[in-house]
Amino acid sequence: MSEITGTQNDNKKKSIFEHILAICGYVLFCILLMMAAGIVFVLGAGAAAVVAGIVLVGAADVFGGLVLIGVGAAHIFSLPRASLINLGGGLYLVAIGILTELFLFWFALDVVPWVTGKIRKRPPRVMAKDIRALVIKVLKGGIAVIAAGMLLIMAGALSGGVVDIRNQTVTALKETREAMEDTIDALPFSDRIRNLELLSFEYTDRSLELSFAENAEKYRGDVSYTVVEDTAEIKRIKISALSGRLDIRTSPNGEYAFESADSGEYHVFTKDGILFVTIYPYLHRYEKNEEPQVILYIPEDCFVEDLDIYFSGRRFRCDANLSGKEMTVLFPQGTGMDFAGLDFREIKLQNGFGEFNADRVSADLIYADVGSGEMNLNGGNVKDVKANISSGKFRFFGTVSKNLEICCGTGRAYVEPDSAGFRAEDYSLYLTGTPASMQIGEQIYKDIPLYEYQKGNTDRVIKADVRGGNVTVW
Repeated sequence: MSEITGTQNDNKKKSIFEHILAICGYVLFCILLMMAAGIVFVLGAGAAAVVAGIVLVGAADVFGGLVLIGVGAAHIFSLPRASLINLGGGLYLVAIGILTELFLFWFALDVVPWVTGKIRKRPPRVMAKDIRALVIKVLKGGIAVIAAGMLLIMAGALSGGVVDIRNQTVTALKETREAMEDTIDALPFSDRIRNLELLSFEYTDRSLELSFAENAEKYRGDVSYTVVEDTAEIKRIKISALSGRLDIRTSPNGEYAFESADSGEYHVFTKDGILFVTIYPYLHRYEKNEEPQVILYIPEDCFVEDLDIYFSGRRFRCDANLSGKEMTVLFPQGTGMDFAGLDFREIKLQNGFGEFNADRVSADLIYADVGSGEMNLNGGNVKDVKANISSGKFRFFGTVSKNLEICCGTGRAYVEPDSAGFRAEDYSLYLTGTPASMQIGEQIYKDIPLYEYQKGNTDRVIKADVRGGNVTVW
């Protein structure tokens, strides 16, 4: 490091651009110093923690920018408009990250020695001229890269790249659904369960696929009550909702209809005896606790062979009673789903993250798969119930007349049969695992070994495999 006195001759040698950079640098230093002081005051962190935080922010910007550049380069020929936005955003983040690290470099080698020299009333030791020149060159280059990145972002956005990115999001959702389909039957513990039949949900491609018909008429915003055409022979209803709120209500005129309030794009149409309801992904700033809402009206006596619902929006509420042969609900994420009444021969439910409630459930067979969410079912007399719980909660209130099968990880399953007619002695028990607690009737089972615990020889069966969770049937 060389000593300089900062005389007037040296100042004259500086260019106007260097004066501007110096002023901006010191202003930025003061702002960041105040922010750092605030962090230290609020969190009680030391100077080292503040410096480490700024270093990590800069490194994160560079890493994220490189990822965006890679994405943009990979799709430069297939999605050029979206790639412009990705490349521009990547360049912008990389430049910001490098300049953040540059600020710390300049601060440590130039500002700190200068301030120390002033305090000690000695000629300040500052960064050598050759290193300062390098800093200025990097700063100029970083500003140029930021400008180039912003130009690329503007060019991509103005040419329609935002639409391509939205389509990429829909594609990603479809790929996530396909991955879920491949793993939905791969339940844990299968290699350690002896003579315990694993739960099989047997979802079909027909039930899982999402429907996005680009050629169907789309609606948006506020739409008044509209009657759906060609609904005389509807045998199946297929709902794919990826945003907002969806309500299903009983039609006052006994017809299929719909309306919406402040909604994003959606369509409702019939084809080959199928009623399609699709709500597309939509970004919206909610005001006054209001949400984009689509309302579907169905006849009071609506009966369908198949009802498929894929919901990952905000809130789903069905005030109408739904009935038919088979029902499949996939609820990977969202705030919640609420049903007034479900009456089907077979019901398949999957809840990944969120709260699922049904006030009344009637079925011969119920499949329930719960990830980290919560599922509450109020049933009458159900013949068979199969439930798989990972880390969430499952509650069933009703009598299981034939078979109850529970596979539980670290979550909790609670089944409350009709207390007047339930006797644990009427069931054969097949219990395995290492539960935190397990209670069947009045009997509490502790320290169940990994091999099978069997009791009884009746046709009515309770099977439970628990690995760290809780199961109560009482």
